[in-house]
Amino acid sequence: MKQTLIDKYLNGDTSLEEEQMLRHLLQDIPSAHRTDEEDALLLMLSATPTTTGEEDIFAADETEEYDRIIHQRKRRAMWKYTGIAAAIALVATLGFMFHTPSDENIAVAYVNGEKVSDEQQVVAMMESTMNDVFAHSDTEEELYELFNPE
Repeated sequence: MKQTLIDKYLNGDTSLEEEQMLRHLLQDIPSAHRTDEEDALLLMLSATPTTTGEEDIFAADETEEYDRIIHQRKRRAMWKYTGIAAAIALVATLGFMFHTPSDENIAVAYVNGEKVSDEQQVVAMMESTMNDVFAHSDTEEELYELFNPE
């Protein structure tokens, strides 16, 4: 009977009652007389829930929590890379403006579709934007990694 239950258990054909019966049969054998296979089976049966009151760790559906965390990470990454892209665009634009061959330096920015050509105002807006970008602790590190690949 014991071997029949073992074979059924290994084939996945046992009911909860049969698994309990097999566990009791194996527990009744003194540990010195059990084979390695019987010890392994007893260990597996001891880890199997024997009553409906035990918690099934795979029963909980964590899909919503997983989706929330993934969405939050994607949103953070989007803002991080948007900030990096804005900083690069700003630095490239200002670099181009201040390094164009000309008799005078012209600073121009477009704010909400309107042209701003006052140099002090453009530089102040650039400094404000850069301060906002670098206010996030990892932005400077990300820019460094972007411009200094290993």
